[in-house]
Amino acid sequence: MVTPDPPATPGTPAQIYVIRHGEKPADPPPGKHAPPPSPPFGVDVDGNQNIHSLLPRGWQRSGALAVLFDPAIGALQAGLRTPTALYSPSYADPDKTQNHRTYQTIQGLSERLGVPIQSPVPEGQEPALAAAVLASGGEVVLICWEHQHIPALAQAIPTLDATTIPPRGQATDSTSSGPSLLTPPPDAMCSAKSLNNFCLATPTR
Repeated sequence: MVTPDPPATPGTPAQIYVIRHGEKPADPPPGKHAPPPSPPFGVDVDGNQNIHSLLPRGWQRSGALAVLFDPAIGALQAGLRTPTALYSPSYADPDKTQNHRTYQTIQGLSERLGVPIQSPVPEGQEPALAAAVLASGGEVVLICWEHQHIPALAQAIPTLDATTIPPRGQATDSTSSGPSLLTPPPDAMCSAKSLNNFCLATPTR
């Protein structure tokens, strides 16, 4: 059942998209004498090997995401809106943040739209991020976050009645492939936040 959208409160986003990062390198095996990592490797925007960066396929995903939300030809897919604010986690140092896969996944979209990526808080501070996003004044917000922390972020966003959030155990496994879309029908005012890789939240306003 779709709950009617109440009148907007100034500054509250109309929609919040949450996605996980694109494809990443395999996690290194534990232990001091573990073998060195093997291809495919994560690479930064300059092609340098980096264990925190996207795989080449993840960079392809980043480019596809940019076209999805800002198509060069034709209109947006039904139910999608172009983000006006972008967020990813902070990793303390700006260079580390920009070389991390969460930032890189939306880097192409950021450059295409001319919208900077904001990184106000690290992973683990999802309630603080939710509060910042809700007070940001952004009309349409896209957040790229680490998949294990997405359920906590979704729980921190107040949404319309009749939305449901799966338990933490149903979050996508880290080996899954990038952002897959779960988009609502064009006339929907809200959608259940079924957090596979992508969710759409219509906050209470």
